[in-house]
Amino acid sequence: IERGRIEEYMERCAQGRMKRKLLGAIEALDGGVGRVIIADGRVERPIQRALAGEGTVMKLGEHSTFKP
Repeated sequence: IERGRIEEYMERCAQGRMKRKLLGAIEALDGGVGRVIIADGRVERPIQRALAGEGTVMKLGEHSTFKP
């Protein structure tokens, strides 16, 4: 999900704890982090799996609203 679309997704789909995770992702991306991964921490080897591409990846993109 590109940074510029996170709010749209949040308004349409996210509730409760997921909304808080997305707000944290927005804050991280706007603060200069290049990508945020939201993954399931209940699975075996969650960090390795997230870094291998499992989960939802949010990143700065050409449509980003981030301005350094």
